[in-house]
Amino acid sequence: MNKNSIFRISTDAAMIILFVFLFSPKGTGILGHEVFGIILFVLFAMHNIVNRRWYGGLFAGKYNIMRLAWTFLNIALCVMFLTLIISGIMISRHLFDFLDLGGGLTAHKIHVFAANWSLVLAALHLGFHWDRLKAALGAMARIWRLVLSIFFAALAVYGLAVCFELDIWSKLFLQATFSAKRGGSSLFAATGNYFAAVCFFAALGALTKSVLARGCKNV
Repeated sequence: MNKNSIFRISTDAAMIILFVFLFSPKGTGILGHEVFGIILFVLFAMHNIVNRRWYGGLFAGKYNIMRLAWTFLNIALCVMFLTLIISGIMISRHLFDFLDLGGGLTAHKIHVFAANWSLVLAALHLGFHWDRLKAALGAMARIWRLVLSIFFAALAVYGLAVCFELDIWSKLFLQATFSAKRGGSSLFAATGNYFAAVCFFAALGALTKSVLARGCKNV
């Protein structure tokens, strides 16, 4: 694996870990939540800079169902992430409070909406890259790949249950903002629960890509 691939995988892994960490503002504290949010934005910018060639090729070549799905997914993720950042600045209590943007309950609802959609879309994005992740683990012993596969499958199943427990489905459609449970009783529990949700949507993304790839072959 070359240095560029290692950098990309490391950056993406840091983004996912930091993202699920941010779903527990009570655990990090509001100031910590805002600081980590800025760091996440920097990583997001780095990710887009490293993959800038993708944007340059948007209007080149033909589109099949796979490329359409991939393009829609990436653009939707960028839109939601930018919405997340803007709404976060509007409701900031510390770092951007001096701007006095007056973000109230509506801005907070949009922030929660964008956060949950960004989580789902980022996980689907990860799932679409599953082949690359498998290739990166190719040097591992077969037994360890099997153990990781079983562990991931178990987390994905648990992640589906977490989606219901944390009202993620309702938040995706602006039907809920606050939950009785915000991921768990501790920062560690919240991070683990949301990481399980990421595993579920990543598995869904990998499955979707597999189905679309078969459809493209049959055309």
